[in-house]
Formats: sequence, structure tokens, C-alpha cells
Amino acid sequence: MAIFIALQLADGILTYLGIIYSSLGINYEMNPFVTFLISKTGIAPGLFISKIISIITAGILYFYGYKKAYGIRLTACFYPLNIIMFCILIMHLLVLNTFLNG
Repeated sequence: MAIFIALQLADGILTYLGIIYSSLGINYEMNPFVTFLISKTGIAPGLFISKIISIITAGILYFYGYKKAYGIRLTACFYPLNIIMFCILIMHLLVLNTFLNG
């Protein structure tokens, strides 16, 4: 869970930098829900709200996920989620490198 939270925070920071420094602006964010939040509340508050929702949802899954569903512990889903988030962070870094170094 701690790794997931750290990855979420890093994603929020890199998304903020991508929106600010890229020529794409708000279109840098690909999630329509987050784009909606940003358009209604501003960049920092929108990203903050979206990350809080994500962390709370993951926390609920984590604390109630020790029960087994179909023989699988629900907390096992954090492993692929962390891998996906790590890949997204690498993508952020590559895209930001392209925009910042031209």
C-alpha cells in the first residue's frame, strides 16, 4: 500500500509538471474524470482531489481486501497496479524529457 501511495504522489507531481510545461496543457492528462476536475477546480486542486479519491479507494480495497473472493485475496491486485503505475511514471518522464529538451 505504501508503494502505491508513493507512486500516486509521484504521478500527481509529474502530471502537474506535464500540464504546466508541455504545450498540451490540460490535454496532457488523459483521464477524462481528472480533466473534468482540473477544468472545474484548477490544476493543483483537481489533481489533489483525484489522487485522494484514488488513495481512499485503494485503502478501502486494502483494508477489506484480506477476504478472499473466488479464492484470491483482493489485496493481490496491488502488484499489477504498482507495475502499471510504474510504467506510467516512466512514460511521464519520457514525455516530459521530450517537451523540456525539445
